[in-house]
Amino acid sequence: MWAYAVDVDDKPFDMRAPTWAEESYVSPGFFAAIDARLMQGRFLTREDESHPRHAVVINRAMARRFWPGQDP
Repeated sequence: MWAYAVDVDDKPFDMRAPTWAEESYVSPGFFAAIDARLMQGRFLTREDESHPRHAVVINRAMARRFWPGQDP
């Protein structure tokens, strides 16, 4: 697991008080194994492993913080 400052393309970034996020690498079966509930979008698939752009799954707190009332 890693933690890093979040820089979202269309949102202001304050270097003095950044928003931190944790990053974990998981396999496509991870969310089924923990019985996670999907709120929107999709879970990871095997095809995501070989794609040059990584797929991302975010939690509800991040969606509300950066994209309130929108489709993240």
